[in-house]
Amino acid sequence: MSQETIHLLGGGVYAVTAAARLSRKGHKTYLIPPARRLGVFPFTLLPQQFFDEMNVRPTKHMEAEITALETENDTVELIDMLYVCRTTPLLEEVATLHNIGYTSKQPPATRLIDCTGTKWREIRCIQTLETAPPGKNRVQIDAVPSKHLSVTVYFRGLALKTLYTKTMTPVQREVLASAERATAFKDPETMQTVPTVSLLGPDHGEWRMKTEQALAEAEAVERLLSAGVNPAELNVFIQRILSISAKGGEQLG
Repeated sequence: MSQETIHLLGGGVYAVTAAARLSRKGHKTYLIPPARRLGVFPFTLLPQQFFDEMNVRPTKHMEAEITALETENDTVELIDMLYVCRTTPLLEEVATLHNIGYTSKQPPATRLIDCTGTKWREIRCIQTLETAPPGKNRVQIDAVPSKHLSVTVYFRGLALKTLYTKTMTPVQREVLASAERATAFKDPETMQTVPTVSLLGPDHGEWRMKTEQALAEAEAVERLLSAGVNPAELNVFIQRILSISAKGGEQLG
């Protein structure tokens, strides 16, 4: 890809990280965000590797550290630290550090990349922020075959919940915030559609660089949401979660 001026339509994690990566390659990048501030949801869950790549200190925007992952049968220690951060100031700092500009429209004769996202294989991603009883910070993954996969981050009396489903799911009225997130985006270099379904939530999926991992994980979730998954297959799926996200078999407490 020759060096050029590139405009990216969007203001979420995918748009900002794509703009930062293109900027590091020498391109002049501009965001065309749909709102006055960056970010799709008030809080985001991202791994240490995101902050290393973007050269940002997580403690500056951090609300909580997450070190434990729970499923129906296991509580395990995560391999890498996860951070719950305030989305808007985090993404705006990334944009500043990587010399990413802002504009309201695309000038003529420049390249435009749509980073607003789409749906992958009819998988919907519903994200909500709810109040929760006080307790330890953790990620909890629950799966109901043929219905949904939920990823819930508990911190500071709040629950940041992501629901992957193929069915119509009404959002509860008591939630503090809610949004439907994209489950796929166009790769800015190949322009192929890449799924961003992730066992650690949509922002982790939007940041991740390795498309082969993204596809494998999304296909695993898609199989879970399809009809005919038996308990044995569900157990294999849960073990895959643990092997990717946590220190295998290392119990906490």
